[in-house]
Amino acid sequence: MLSPELNSPEHDLAAEISQDSAPEPSSRNKTPTLRRPPARFEADFYYFGVAPLSQHPRLIYRTGKPLKPSPDPDNIYYRRRKQVCGVFGHALNTVWDSVGPQIRDVLTSQSIPWSTIDGVRFLTEGQYIGYDTLGPVVIWIGLCPPGSLEWAEAALVTEKILRILEDVNVDDVDVEFRESSYRALSGPGVATLLPPESGITRAFHVREPLTTALGVPIAASGERAGTLGLYIADGDQLLGLTSGHVVGASTDDSDTAAIEILGADGFGRLLSTTQKTIQTNSDQAASYRYQVGRLQRELADSDATAAEKERQVRSDQYQAEAAEEVIAEVSELLTALKQDWSEPNQRIIGTIAHSAPLAFRDDYIEDWAILKLDKAKFRELCGNKMSLAKAYAVSDPGPFRRKLNTVQYRTTAFRWPSCDMLPLTGILSEDLMRFPDMRDTSNNPANIFLKNGGGTGLTLGRSTGIESFVRDPVSGRVSRAWPVFNYETDVFAGPGDSGAVVADYLGRICGIIQGGCVSRDKETVHTTYVTPMCWLWPKIKEHFPNARLYDIEPV
Repeated sequence: MLSPELNSPEHDLAAEISQDSAPEPSSRNKTPTLRRPPARFEADFYYFGVAPLSQHPRLIYRTGKPLKPSPDPDNIYYRRRKQVCGVFGHALNTVWDSVGPQIRDVLTSQSIPWSTIDGVRFLTEGQYIGYDTLGPVVIWIGLCPPGSLEWAEAALVTEKILRILEDVNVDDVDVEFRESSYRALSGPGVATLLPPESGITRAFHVREPLTTALGVPIAASGERAGTLGLYIADGDQLLGLTSGHVVGASTDDSDTAAIEILGADGFGRLLSTTQKTIQTNSDQAASYRYQVGRLQRELADSDATAAEKERQVRSDQYQAEAAEEVIAEVSELLTALKQDWSEPNQRIIGTIAHSAPLAFRDDYIEDWAILKLDKAKFRELCGNKMSLAKAYAVSDPGPFRRKLNTVQYRTTAFRWPSCDMLPLTGILSEDLMRFPDMRDTSNNPANIFLKNGGGTGLTLGRSTGIESFVRDPVSGRVSRAWPVFNYETDVFAGPGDSGAVVADYLGRICGIIQGGCVSRDKETVHTTYVTPMCWLWPKIKEHFPNARLYDIEPV
């Protein structure tokens, strides 16, 4: 919806844009304002790479230097991947507390259907390795629903935003509009939980959802699923923290609705995965045993290749035995799943102790719940520790380590923790989120965060020194949140990750996940939004004054 003056029939948007005075060249000497719609190729692929599987958002309008026309728009070779990076040490950081609300108010007053406002930079890959380029600071504005704003309308409001920036002598910032909507990251919706394992086995992906490491998948109903973010001690009680929308917001502390691990849908998927794992390893074991028998028969006829065949027999025997070990381990787990976890009441791990009503406040999104956990189900509790073992499960841990090694604390690089468990150590202050004590390989401020969620598991993301503005798609209420961007092409979070804790590699807690920005398929997230723990913890203490983070020094 547009403001009345923009909706009038005699209002010629293109004419106003052409007549409106542009910023002086001296003030916008690096990135002059564009006055044209993006070409089809640019609109479709300008943000290529910020989300996997070509789920990047579509460009509506931007300022900045024009792109060279693509010689072959449909050839993937000509698409340059982008990564979203943080903004630190720029003039915009120092004035954002005053400028950000003005930009928010201008967009709202002009009836622009915005969803989020972020401060970012883009790293664009070069044609050759080592020739990547870091672009200017960008005020990145999401629009929802798709097709709700024309480029000319975006251009008009861009002029107002640029004037706001010029008034505070910030003249090297671009403005970009993309199609993107905000959504909460809840997903579709006994025996004791298991202790986490050190290292990785072929049965890891089956066992891991049932361990006590941070990232336990939970559900309060068939429609909503999320993640148990943190363990909290309150006297002799064991509590858990998650997002309020995962369990259903309520102001009534007598609401003791049960909380399940996994939920019905999650349990069904785990059961199916367990059965498929057994079948796959059975097929592999049978194949290796067949190969061993065939080679042993051939060895009876000695020939020049006997030594090589003996080596292959030993290798195949080892592989067959390994597959049979997995079958035995997973079969035992399958039996336990059917006997001890199949009924909903067997999967109950706690009840709701307090659920704060969802509030889009002037400061940050308030959306949290405290769960009273059944201590009998957590006899193997490992504490507030994040399992990094999945780095081995998904691929060679080399890329995971490489990403973590792009930042360091003072002169200390990341060191892989013992037993693959990263212990949380405390709460990251807001000052350190804005002005990190981490440095990248070029000695610039940087923040890289980790999370292990019930939806997308163990991931890494980049953060920034500027908080974002988020608008609730239903009520239109506006609040702030801290953004975390995807690192390279892997998503940082997705459905089912609401409530998951976000921390740096020193174990300092940034906050808990609330929602994210999606575009084309409404599922793949390119920006994740977090409520900072430094702001949330005092809110929790108001209701639980004796609470402390489990196995972490009092905060």
